[in-house]
Amino acid sequence: MDYVDSSGEKFAVALIRVKAKVSPDSKAYREPILFNSVTKAWLRGSGVILIDAIGENMQRLLGEEYNIVGFDPRGIGRTTPRISLFNDDFERASWEHDALNVVNASSNSLAREYKPDPMLQASLP
Repeated sequence: MDYVDSSGEKFAVALIRVKAKVSPDSKAYREPILFNSVTKAWLRGSGVILIDAIGENMQRLLGEEYNIVGFDPRGIGRTTPRISLFNDDFERASWEHDALNVVNASSNSLAREYKPDPMLQASLP
């Protein structure tokens, strides 16, 4: 993308909004609240997924006079062009599966991760 040459490659930023329950012309209306995305695995960095999942609850918590807005940052989710570090969907799925089982670097992390499951032990003869 070239900011100077408008005839170059285009991009689109995905946005989502939970509309305020009051009119923008009302004195009760407040400015929108913009949520930046997070990196939790189930969100995949997507503010669209975040607001779709919790936007109405956030509005009830913060006030119905606010628009609640989320977006997918450059290269993420529904924003285009999309960035991919994987060769195919299988490679991406394998990475995401393993990413959910990250073990920290503490001295007993492996022991905690691979300790015997008490429920499994109880079911053994």
